[in-house]
Amino acid sequence: MSSQCWKNSERKVAEYLGGERVSRGDNFGESDTDVRHKAFSIEVKERKKVSQFLIDIVKQADQYNDGSKLSIGVLHEKGKRHDNDLVLVRLKDFADYYGNVRDVAKIICNMD
Repeated sequence: MSSQCWKNSERKVAEYLGGERVSRGDNFGESDTDVRHKAFSIEVKERKKVSQFLIDIVKQADQYNDGSKLSIGVLHEKGKRHDNDLVLVRLKDFADYYGNVRDVAKIICNMD
């Protein structure tokens, strides 16, 4: 996978959520998120194919949703604490549920 592909994914997610892609050049030792945002800490990972198992978790939540709620999946590792479970949600659903994510950032951060 060329570096251009994942860089483009980071740019698109940053634009979609109203953040700014962090460009490191060749300095990958620099610690920072992939996307700088006022309300969220965002890491973007791109794969050739996302596990169908993960997609199916959210699809199953959709089956029982009348459209008035945010469909989420929760992934739990057996024997681990539940407060470390992962919440899965489609980016579009997340943005739709919270409205304009840029406005959410203003509210969360008490910005004008």
